[in-house]
Amino acid sequence: CGSCSIAYACCQWSIRKRNSPTAADSVQKVVSSTCQKAIERCEERGGRDCAIAREDHWRVDVPNNIPQLQTVDLFLRCRAQEYYAPSNIAYANVRQSLEEFEEKASSDQATSCVFSVRYFYELLISPLNDERTLIHMGLTDEGYVVDDLIGSVRITLPGNPATAESIELNAGDRFFFDYLIDSFEKQPKEAIPNSERQRAANYPIVKTFLDTNKWPPGLESEIEAYRRELQQQFLPPVSAEQVNLAANGRNYQLWKASVSLSNPNVAFSLVRDCTVNGENSFRRFAESQQAALVMGGIFSRQNRCDPTTFPLYSEGVLVEGSAQDWTKGTVFSIRSSDQEAGLIADMQTYNAGEAYSWSSSQPDWSNYLFAVTSGPRLLADGQVVYSRQAARDQGHGDRFIINETEETRRAALCLSSDKKQFHYVLLQEPAALNLAEFSNVLRSSDVGCWDAVNLDGGGGPALAVDGDVKHPPGREQPYLIVVYYAESAPSRTRSVWGLP
Repeated sequence: CGSCSIAYACCQWSIRKRNSPTAADSVQKVVSSTCQKAIERCEERGGRDCAIAREDHWRVDVPNNIPQLQTVDLFLRCRAQEYYAPSNIAYANVRQSLEEFEEKASSDQATSCVFSVRYFYELLISPLNDERTLIHMGLTDEGYVVDDLIGSVRITLPGNPATAESIELNAGDRFFFDYLIDSFEKQPKEAIPNSERQRAANYPIVKTFLDTNKWPPGLESEIEAYRRELQQQFLPPVSAEQVNLAANGRNYQLWKASVSLSNPNVAFSLVRDCTVNGENSFRRFAESQQAALVMGGIFSRQNRCDPTTFPLYSEGVLVEGSAQDWTKGTVFSIRSSDQEAGLIADMQTYNAGEAYSWSSSQPDWSNYLFAVTSGPRLLADGQVVYSRQAARDQGHGDRFIINETEETRRAALCLSSDKKQFHYVLLQEPAALNLAEFSNVLRSSDVGCWDAVNLDGGGGPALAVDGDVKHPPGREQPYLIVVYYAESAPSRTRSVWGLP
């Protein structure tokens, strides 16, 4: 309260329904008068911001109808010291306790001190570092729900903060605290469910916070940084949209399925099921997997159920080919990181026939959770790199792949420029494109691919979103690319990917 002694004021006083109207009027007058005098006294002493005791800090002494401050915890946190008084401090003793705190802090030469009045069931929430932090707290009938939207925080349970249990939250974590139980015990955190992530990012108070019109001029870039971090963490983890565009004098329709790699609650897998061929079997497969996305396009041999010798990794295990065969084609790979960084995805292209040193030229694929080899490479760093010769250099000799004039249905795996978004792009029937045309479509602003690799075309492309078939396959599939939500992933997948 600036240079003035501590003053308590209350705002927007409301009387609980159990009080009679007459008693309510009486208490309202007493409280309003007390609060106004406290504010005036604070302002007279030079204080700009006066401490506010909220309405739930007060109780009414019935039948005398005298408002009194509830017993509270007092807490003075300084840069290197902490001072605490437990919840037997009543209103009359607050000033005395604060003076004792000030004397101790002064004798200890404490600096940067913050004084808190804390009710017995309130949590203490503090940032873990100097990075941006944004949390949302809601109330239920039983307690608090704390959603960590940006950054990392420590939540300290009621009691002496120096000894009370605490829990650390990262972006995307949720903590529930039941303040009705007799003993305050540490409770486990959980990931914000996928079904609620979009709602969490759109809480009305969060939208107000991100409204630059609510802030003084000059803070637009900082608020935009908050908005960007929130979007990266809370974009819908899986989405799909139809894209209509015109190219080469013709109109095309594509499906574009996207996965946010910043979201820690998704996992990629390869599932083998040669019975999938056509819409009905594809729908049954997607429904049985409870998958967010199912995608086709893994190359096969002449016997359509046999994959090529291209190596395939799923859940950290080589399921097809030999790791030593990773000397041609383009590898789309995903490896895990901590939840703050999300998943790390990449594309690497190797030319066939060149002398590769397995130990020095290629990464340790045992660190990867998921990897698919395909080709040819279509985009690299936002530029078209496909050509007939480049396809041959990468070991692709099939005429249906390298023939620049061959028009057919196409599909590709793509990454955004920041490698935080995975895209599966599928050209719908009856349209058809050759690879050169398809490459230019992928890099268009309507599609937004930065790196892209070709998948098997013709009858290979297929897409189902949440069990809804958007495009059925036209032939058997050696493997299907499956994206799971954490809550529906098989137990092995959850274990390998570290999903909650």
